[in-house]
Amino acid sequence: MKVSLSALLIIPFFLASMQQVIAQHLVSGFSQAKGKFAVAVSTTREKFDEFYLGDEKSSITIRKLDKIITQSFNLYAAYGLTEKMSVIINIPYIITESHKLSDNQKVGEKNFQNAALVIQQKLLQKENKKGIFSLTGGLGFSTPLSNYATNLIYSIGNQSSHINPSGLVQYKLANGLFANAQAGYSFRNNKVPDAVLSAAKVGYAGKLVYAEAWINNQTSTSGIDIGGPGFTPERFPETRVNTTNIGASIFVAGVTVGAGKRLTGRNAGLPTFYSVGLAVTF
Repeated sequence: MKVSLSALLIIPFFLASMQQVIAQHLVSGFSQAKGKFAVAVSTTREKFDEFYLGDEKSSITIRKLDKIITQSFNLYAAYGLTEKMSVIINIPYIITESHKLSDNQKVGEKNFQNAALVIQQKLLQKENKKGIFSLTGGLGFSTPLSNYATNLIYSIGNQSSHINPSGLVQYKLANGLFANAQAGYSFRNNKVPDAVLSAAKVGYAGKLVYAEAWINNQTSTSGIDIGGPGFTPERFPETRVNTTNIGASIFVAGVTVGAGKRLTGRNAGLPTFYSVGLAVTF
């Protein structure tokens, strides 16, 4: 067993702790080497005191709550089935907490959220002296691991299973700089609206250091608004959830650190988050 850069070449596992992006952006432009197994553990802390009622920004105090803090713990693993095909799994445990403003009573949820499984395949790779162009296809699946609540603003998920096909294009220069973009679609059950998914990143992948800056977006194809016509707490999973997030992360000697924030949203919190993790490959 050893620490290796390849353990975090599929570095978007940091995003898997975010409640709305499970199994959506785990596809990477880099493949796990054939027969190599990478394992990473991470924790992400996010908090917000503003959220969107529909597309109107509001203070969490209108829900008679203090800021909401979410702490997630992720177990992530990737295995190279071939030189071009990898399988990825992610299992998150999530804790949310807040306090009622009326009496400072602590409220919150904690449980395993949704397990994610992703298979990615390098469909095309063209290489020359300047760099490598590649096209990667992915198919993700996620499903709830516990009977967590869905009718609270601090719920950890929406009790929906997702199937997420996606495609990613990447160009990596010989000096290690790279850029990629991906797009996909998320099919969801239990009345949770489907969503169009997109992401892009720029970064550097060297022998000892990996660094990236990223942006991603989810846009629901249907749904209702919190507080809008027909809304009740029981219909939280049916809300239209749109989010745009940015962030950056770096990997050195088996340790990863990252940070990010939500730029805008619809029926979603407006958090800032920080992540740390450890990875090994064997």
